[in-house]
Amino acid sequence: MTRRILVHNPKGGVGKTVVVALAAEWFLHRGRTVNLIDADGNHSCQEWVDNNREEGREISTPVDADVEIVDTKGVPGSAVPFLRGSDLILTPFQLYGYDVSEVIEMFDALPAELRRRVGFIPNRVRAMGLTREQAEGFEQIESLIRQEGVGRLLPGLVDRVAVYPDLFNGSPVNFFERPAESGKSVANAQQESAELFRQAERILGLDAGAPR
Repeated sequence: MTRRILVHNPKGGVGKTVVVALAAEWFLHRGRTVNLIDADGNHSCQEWVDNNREEGREISTPVDADVEIVDTKGVPGSAVPFLRGSDLILTPFQLYGYDVSEVIEMFDALPAELRRRVGFIPNRVRAMGLTREQAEGFEQIESLIRQEGVGRLLPGLVDRVAVYPDLFNGSPVNFFERPAESGKSVANAQQESAELFRQAERILGLDAGAPR
């Protein structure tokens, strides 16, 4: 049975397509097939698929894929056609006041049965530690989850400007299979992303008996 991951935040520029690409690479690394649906008018996701194809690597397998990943547009309401059929709603956000308010508003607008499927991903976190404003944003999301009794705060992604922009150039090698000589920043990104998507696997019930 295909599991659907919806990557959504009503605000643009928060790193949704990075999460989509990393998720696809993770599940491919784990030996699963992936179908990517690009529902964002900017088509960054499709450009990434095309770039990988030019490097000799096919990312998306539309028919009977194990995992379907939907990249949505950063505007309110863009996820509506995909919400009901989603098994997991990944919501990357930055730990700043306006960004946090936007995702809380999105969360509050969802029906209760969909709120429990939301996984918040702090994105572009400072490697040297959180600022006061970021720490407050983190606490707001934690408090929201405690009060509602649903939703999850998933492991975050550090702001790695030397790694993630390069991801979109495409590569003949899966991101999680790049060798150690690729550099410490890549190794750190692989580690933190793997931690995030292992949790996603458990939520989706794909951790037991995984191909890899």
